[in-house]
Amino acid sequence: MSGNRQIGEQYRLMKRSGLDDLIKVLRVLDYRVIGPTESNGVIEFAELGDASELPWGLRDEQKPGSYSVSKGGDRAFEFSNGPTSLKRYFHPTERHLWTVDASGGQLQFEEARVQVPKYAFLGIRPCDLASLDILDQVFLNGVETNRYYESCRQNSLYVAVNCSSAGDLCFCASMETGPTARSGFDISLTELRSSDAYRVLIEIETDRGRSIVNQIDTSEAHENDLSLAREQSDGVARSMGRTLHTWGLRERLQENADDPAWADVAERCLTCGNCTMVCPTCFCTTVEDRASSHDQKYERWNTWDSCFSLDFTFVSGGALRQSSKSRYRQWLTHKLSTWVDQFGVSGCVGCGRCIAWCPVGIDITEEAARIGEPQARA
Repeated sequence: MSGNRQIGEQYRLMKRSGLDDLIKVLRVLDYRVIGPTESNGVIEFAELGDASELPWGLRDEQKPGSYSVSKGGDRAFEFSNGPTSLKRYFHPTERHLWTVDASGGQLQFEEARVQVPKYAFLGIRPCDLASLDILDQVFLNGVETNRYYESCRQNSLYVAVNCSSAGDLCFCASMETGPTARSGFDISLTELRSSDAYRVLIEIETDRGRSIVNQIDTSEAHENDLSLAREQSDGVARSMGRTLHTWGLRERLQENADDPAWADVAERCLTCGNCTMVCPTCFCTTVEDRASSHDQKYERWNTWDSCFSLDFTFVSGGALRQSSKSRYRQWLTHKLSTWVDQFGVSGCVGCGRCIAWCPVGIDITEEAARIGEPQARA
């Protein structure tokens, strides 16, 4: 960083009222503003009308198998993350593919026409932003491009929020996906912790982001503001509640398919699939054909599925992975090992959701550490 001119071009400061101005500008530009809000006892992504709907002064308390929301603080982004991620917007739980009409005596096929919304995502954690880079490898850079996903990515605007505190289950620092967003956003926000009035440091990454920031009330940022933001980020990284040691993990998981630790975790795992539903990168689907008996129309839908489902690997003769052990092993080794072989990156961003929303509190960081280690075989 050199000189105030560069700081002034890339960074600005805004007050609390600036968040309302930001949402108003985005809505005027016909964006559907999606951001965090409290609903039914969780903080989740939903469409926002104004800044009052943000979870001001709320924190989430997360432990293995446990999640709750409590009062604490006076900021909009004190929480870690809720059960929902951006995945459900880019990769919906179900999506209509096509319809066949047999009512006229001949089969007439029609591809589903779906209007892709123009989203502005406000308050994206760095780990969730990183999850989109991973999903890009799946849906954009694979054998076949997912056109719906591609359109959503192109039509969306991204306002990231850098973490000012670490949750008990967070380990994004281990995965190098946080606690500060490094790329992939138009604008990033950092709530500065100081004795002064509420201030947010804005970082502008794209021309689109700059044009939006120019329409809201901001003030000049200085080097001490950037230093405070860096100190916050360093403190968050040091206070992570979990660590996942990734060095050699890919090879260790592949080489220890018969480790006794797999059987141990299988005794606790319910194979419910909660971990895959809340995971921001799990992408498995199945295809459903739905018939309408009265008008001879048939629809094909793409719906979420899970490798924990017994039917997921069902072929003639039965399911390939029938035991809990084999299904958990498939999930963990794909997420942390063979995903690297397949897509060039790990499938985990360190958000900790799978730990919080596992009914029996299975901890991915603990299980990964046990596989292939001498204490696991003792």
